[in-house]
Amino acid sequence: MIMYKARTNRHSKARKQVNARKWSFLLPILKYWRSQQGTPTNRELGEGSSVAASRILPVTGEPIHRTIPLLAARLVRHEDRLDAIASLVNNIPNEQVEIMSCEIEQLVMGHLEMGTMIEQLSARFGEAMEFIGLLCTASTTTRTIMSDIDQVLDTTRAQVMSLRCAQQEAQAREREIETKL
Repeated sequence: MIMYKARTNRHSKARKQVNARKWSFLLPILKYWRSQQGTPTNRELGEGSSVAASRILPVTGEPIHRTIPLLAARLVRHEDRLDAIASLVNNIPNEQVEIMSCEIEQLVMGHLEMGTMIEQLSARFGEAMEFIGLLCTASTTTRTIMSDIDQVLDTTRAQVMSLRCAQQEAQAREREIETKL
């Protein structure tokens, strides 16, 4: 931390700060992240603190009390870049940020609606496939029934033909008997 203070004293440039009102929606996200990470308080960050010594950064695997001064030194080294980023962020108009957040919200809502529509279409498609399956089963059953009816009709025709032949033979015999008498 001492390096950071000494460096900022040498460079007496006015530091640019990000307009917090524009980015206030980030605060709840940061609070949530900190609550999930178990961020230690300033008292816990002391070099001699046993709590700080037990805290380890997941990225580097090093204790926090050794890493914080390194991070501060890196921030000082990238001071010009940070100033440029702060300038860019501050130059974004509030209206544009609000419009973008509204558009993002609309996109999220549209995505959710699309998901719902896809689920409904999937359910309808499933029902249609079941109906098509039932129609195929009905068609197969109808073909089987029609085949059975055709066989019964063929058998009935053959029996009718046999009966006609028998009737014609019987009539022919009767005529023969009548003619003989």
